[in-house]
Amino acid sequence: MTSVAYTYYHTYMIDKNWGSIIKELREKQGMTQEVFANKSKLQRGHISRIERNNYATVQQDTFSKLAKGLGMTISQLEQILSSGKIPPVSELGRSSSVKADKDTPIAIPVYP
Repeated sequence: MTSVAYTYYHTYMIDKNWGSIIKELREKQGMTQEVFANKSKLQRGHISRIERNNYATVQQDTFSKLAKGLGMTISQLEQILSSGKIPPVSELGRSSSVKADKDTPIAIPVYP
């Protein structure tokens, strides 16, 4: 079943090095591929292939898991990918409406 979100991500990610951005986000948070794979509920090999830009498209479920593993919402990850600008590590995974002390992790629930 194809949804509007899947079609959008499918179209968007054909033209971008989205996997490289995922890798940079992961590294900025100090996560290994193994830790990121565990947090995102994906296989480490799949993470590796994504980060090497082996996929031109991504399924919505995988995109959701990547966002969750990075501690952000789907819309936050989509915004980073569309802008190509990676925020400082202290802002990664935070909602723009949430204020916290510097480097205080905030858990943002992501629902499929």
